[in-house]
Amino acid sequence: MRAMPFYFARFGPAEAAYLDTFRSDPLNGEAQRAFGAEMPNLDLRGRLSKITAPTLVITGEDDFICGPVCAHEISAAIPGAREVIVPDAGHMVVFEQRKAFHDEIAAFLDS
Repeated sequence: MRAMPFYFARFGPAEAAYLDTFRSDPLNGEAQRAFGAEMPNLDLRGRLSKITAPTLVITGEDDFICGPVCAHEISAAIPGAREVIVPDAGHMVVFEQRKAFHDEIAAFLDS
């Protein structure tokens, strides 16, 4: 939990309140434990080229976990994938830039 503020491009009261849900929501706690146990061994990059569904790869410009470099690698490996880098957002792009995230998802679905 101490590292979670780094997941945001900017960290303030609203982001702190959001993180409080991780402490009180058992589902988030279980997801956090599962990710912690399995993520170090999970590498699916070799299978990305097999994806045939329309794909949107979206990340925040300041995401240090799976940011623009990773988004480019993923979108380059998936045939026809669309890549979007959202400015002024970190890993929590859906929370930090809700409207931009929504608009990109809506445009992708409309296409």
